[in-house]
Amino acid sequence: ILDVLKDKGVKATFFNLGQNAANNAATAQRLVNEGHQLASHSNTHPNMPELGRDEMRADISASLDALQSAAGVDTKTFRAPYGAFGEQQWKDAADLIDMNVLWDIDTLDWQRPGADAITQTVLDNAHNGAIVLMHDGGGDRLQDIEALPGIIDGLREQGYEFVTIKQLSAMV
Repeated sequence: ILDVLKDKGVKATFFNLGQNAANNAATAQRLVNEGHQLASHSNTHPNMPELGRDEMRADISASLDALQSAAGVDTKTFRAPYGAFGEQQWKDAADLIDMNVLWDIDTLDWQRPGADAITQTVLDNAHNGAIVLMHDGGGDRLQDIEALPGIIDGLREQGYEFVTIKQLSAMV
């Protein structure tokens, strides 16, 4: 995925599990070195509303610490696993994070529907400010790698530009 993004001159935001960043610091550092945004997707991928306050805070804190250790990234940008982060989670963790980023285009790539289906989902649903959900870990990502060049080329043909979450939030 990083090779495709580099070849196409595109920057992206990667929401990594802290435990994955800790186990593969070289990749986390490469993300940052190549100009991508690295943010937290928790440490262990729990469903946050099912955790108690202290357990949730410990998981988020561990993820932030792991990103700092692996790649020197100090972030408060977060994507809760499953998008599950409600009012109580905000009350319990507002001092740890400053945003929980959701998405508006879900490629369902984890179901491995095929590169063509992943590409069409993005191209058919693109709009200004859209945030596309794709995965770079958690299993076989060959379909994502195959789909990515067509997604980038197709969106550029439609007149879209690519920005990180940090850049997108600065535009609002």
